Amino acid sequence: MTSQQSLQLFDIVNRNFKSEADARMFVTEIDTLITAQSKEETKELATKKDLDLVKYDLIKWMFSFWVTLILLILGAFFLKK
Repeated sequence: MTSQQSLQLFDIVNRNFKSEADARMFVTEIDTLITAQSKEETKELATKKDLDLVKYDLIKWMFSFWVTLILLILGAFFLKK
C-alpha cells in the first residue's frame, strides 16, 4: 500500500474511531496484512526455470504421444495386408 493510500485510509478510519492512536494502529495492521499477503502471493509465481522445465516436459510427452500414435497406425495398416 502506498503512503498516499495509507493517509487516505487513515483519514477515513479516523472519523470513525475514538482516538487517533486507535485509527493509526488499525491502518498499520491493515498495511501489515496487505504486505504479508502480497509476499505470500509472490512466493508462488513461476520462475523462468520452472517454465522451461514445464516446456521441456510438454515437448517430451507430445513427441512420445505422436510417435506411439504413428506406430499404432502403421501397425494397423500392415496387419490388414
